[in-house]
Amino acid sequence: MTKWLDFYRPYFPSESEARLFIGDCEKSSDAAAMLIMHQAARLVTISKKMAEIQPGRDALELLFLLICAENVSKLHDDFHDEGKSRHYVQTFFSQFLSNSEKAQIEEKFLTLDLGLMNLGQIIDVLYDTRCDVVHEESTGAFHSVRMGYRPRPSRLQCSHACRSRSFAPLS
Repeated sequence: MTKWLDFYRPYFPSESEARLFIGDCEKSSDAAAMLIMHQAARLVTISKKMAEIQPGRDALELLFLLICAENVSKLHDDFHDEGKSRHYVQTFFSQFLSNSEKAQIEEKFLTLDLGLMNLGQIIDVLYDTRCDVVHEESTGAFHSVRMGYRPRPSRLQCSHACRSRSFAPLS
């Protein structure tokens, strides 16, 4: 439990609540609960390590966070086929975030004409960046400007399991 507690402790108000969460996931009759807990910790940890391995390559960090969101959503839905990645990333952000977390995300992104974007549009921009990394091997700063979007220069909290990720603003 120590490995998981080290990871999840910062996301809970107390260590006892983190222990309870981990224990409930590991004792659950639904094997997906434990797998979701383990995969989320692994993928978020990989994302955090990308900053050390490839500094300034925010898209690599984003890639692993979106893989995490997709993985959690597919496991929760018991989906084991290929494809539907964008759908499941959208599902993660629409179903697993609180309204205040969704509002935080929506407050952080503007269009180039300074208009606000809705959550679906934001997730599409992030997912398109993920696709650039995976398919075009583009790992520099976000390519949002060419798509007509610019992240606001502040913190973006994406979920309970993926908190504390800062995405650098475009220069």
